[in-house]
Amino acid sequence: MLLRIFIFLLIASLSISPWYFFAVPFVIWYLFNFSGYELIILAILIDGYFGAFYNFPYLSVGVLVVVFLVDFIKPSLLMYTKNNEVVS
Repeated sequence: MLLRIFIFLLIASLSISPWYFFAVPFVIWYLFNFSGYELIILAILIDGYFGAFYNFPYLSVGVLVVVFLVDFIKPSLLMYTKNNEVVS
């Protein structure tokens, strides 16, 4: 739980800094290990911070698509044992 909060705060701080491209690997790792629905709210807040709602909010829409895409493909990446137990 503490790791999840730390990584989320790291993503949030990297997203509004000039080093925003370093947040991408953390976002991908976060999406595959946890549910990423809070990243949608973070993207909406970042778009609001930078005033992207005057045009088209690319970050919010992009994160929304990526979160649902990862949630769609995540079950097909799970491995099962002989006893139908999920191996993570």
